[in-house]
Amino acid sequence: MSALGLGVKTGSIVWNQVKDHLSDEGTLLLYSNNITSGEVTFPPLRGEKKQYVTGITKPTLSGPVILIERGYGNTPRFHFAYTELTNFYAENHINVIYPRSAEAIDSLRRVMTSLQDDRTAQWIRWCVPSGSMSSTELETLLPIF
Repeated sequence: MSALGLGVKTGSIVWNQVKDHLSDEGTLLLYSNNITSGEVTFPPLRGEKKQYVTGITKPTLSGPVILIERGYGNTPRFHFAYTELTNFYAENHINVIYPRSAEAIDSLRRVMTSLQDDRTAQWIRWCVPSGSMSSTELETLLPIF
């Protein structure tokens, strides 16, 4: 990915460490269950989770970016979505592919096409059977077809 001008980082919010900041309004917080079928969706949250946070001083994210479910190491799921949302946080079970420059934005489309390729899904089944990929693995190992 770095050859395409892209970087990868893991979401910075551990939701159960910021429970006192969870809110019904504020700055959007995306969880891995917000990433389904290539889109960012907003299914009802269960338990103590809330879709927003307040009082967090970490830098927010803004698209265009690709969000990829990092996985939990127990199931081979690989959900991803392109988004142009602005001013949001990603929970730590999401990896974020972002352009390092304005010129690299077009590379996001190439990566999305590759992520949708059956060969990528096969590579993940063969090489990442746990379904959990770190940001370093995404940035340095994931093939782009």
